Amino acid sequence: MDIYEKLYEIKAVQFGEFTLKSKIISPIYIDLRICISYPNILKELAKIMSEKIKNIHFDTICGVPYTGIFMASALSFEKNIPMILKRKEKKDYGTKKMVEGVFSKNDRCLVVEDITTTGSSLIETIESLRSEHLLINHAIVVMDRGNNTEERLKEIGCKMIPLFHLKDLLTHLKLKNKISDKAHQKIIHFLSGQNS
Repeated sequence: MDIYEKLYEIKAVQFGEFTLKSKIISPIYIDLRICISYPNILKELAKIMSEKIKNIHFDTICGVPYTGIFMASALSFEKNIPMILKRKEKKDYGTKKMVEGVFSKNDRCLVVEDITTTGSSLIETIESLRSEHLLINHAIVVMDRGNNTEERLKEIGCKMIPLFHLKDLLTHLKLKNKISDKAHQKIIHFLSGQNS
């Protein structure tokens, strides 16, 4: 069974009617948080990520809160490269750090995101890390929904490396008879409207 089917089997990809944060009704829901309960799938994702970035040099890894954090952790273990943690909000006690972990000025940091919708969380994380004098030239995204995040990142001088494209996953699941032609067309139509 390939990784697309595994994600489908654990319900990381679901079809039906789902109300999104924006109140829009979507025929598809992607929830990669569930991968935390499947260490073998996390390991497999880390290996695929590691292969994708084998020619990129970086000193540390940082995940976008929250799901990107455990994806970054899996990659950190796989490559034996240190990780740092960017907080969602600054704490007002102790050291009051926004970024936890050990790093130096001008360290190259790879940012890890689970899925892009608008790319705003990813861009906010990149900007926050850059304010700590880290160099961010690459971001790896497990699932690219195709919402022009790649272009938005290019505008701020960061190259996006997608692990999977949502349309490829859908095509694969259709070929494996996991979704019907009708459902596939409905989702593609929905995604086209979201991306316009």
